[in-house]
Amino acid sequence: ASAPLARLMALYDWIADTDLLTPAEDAAFRAAVLDFATQAPLEQLRGRARMFDNQVFSNALGAAVTGFVLGVRRGDSAVARRLYAVGMEWLLDQFKRLPAAGYSGEGSTYNQIVVIPSLTWACCFIEEVTGLPIYAEGLAPSRVPLRTWLQQSRDMIGPNGIQPGWDAHGVFHASVRAPLAYLACRERDPETLALLSDAEMWYPFAHTAWDFDDRLWTLVWWPADLEPVARYPWTPWLNPLTAGALQDGVT
Repeated sequence: ASAPLARLMALYDWIADTDLLTPAEDAAFRAAVLDFATQAPLEQLRGRARMFDNQVFSNALGAAVTGFVLGVRRGDSAVARRLYAVGMEWLLDQFKRLPAAGYSGEGSTYNQIVVIPSLTWACCFIEEVTGLPIYAEGLAPSRVPLRTWLQQSRDMIGPNGIQPGWDAHGVFHASVRAPLAYLACRERDPETLALLSDAEMWYPFAHTAWDFDDRLWTLVWWPADLEPVARYPWTPWLNPLTAGALQDGVT
């Protein structure tokens, strides 16, 4: 539940200056979140090996965002600052180890539902807080930009929204929209926006990294001043480190 924790803290940050929470409710929420974060993501990070792994990544993201919100942006809790320091150090280490293939190796379904959304949220958080160019350049020594992963994830969606049957989930229809909206926003890419309709992705329900907020983040990142093209081109593609596809929208 560490990846949903990061988004919960983003939502809390959005409402913290309103009167939606009483002082007692706010204090209770902060205490509960810190208690969970120190017992779950922080403890799990202490027992994990230094390698790129989606569970390490999710724990680091949850710890870092929680610690930042409660220890830097909206408080000075020593526990929160410790969470932020440990979580951010692990999170940056994960981006330094990002595989050049643009694919986690955990199956096309899990890659799209869990890995890609978590990478996208983390990129937004790190770039806002530190200014590091995660999206466009990546971090040394791997120097793999997030752009590579988002483009690979997009390309793995075939005509009618079907993904490669690379995992135990079988043939899975793509349903996660938010990272595509973020890619379109950063690249000013109207073709990627068209994919959401041409692959029939808008209406299916998406369980994104253990929560159900995909449409919310899709709207947050949607480039309102960019019109989708009339039809997604479905061009053939090849990534020598991962796979390729000979495809078009007709055959």
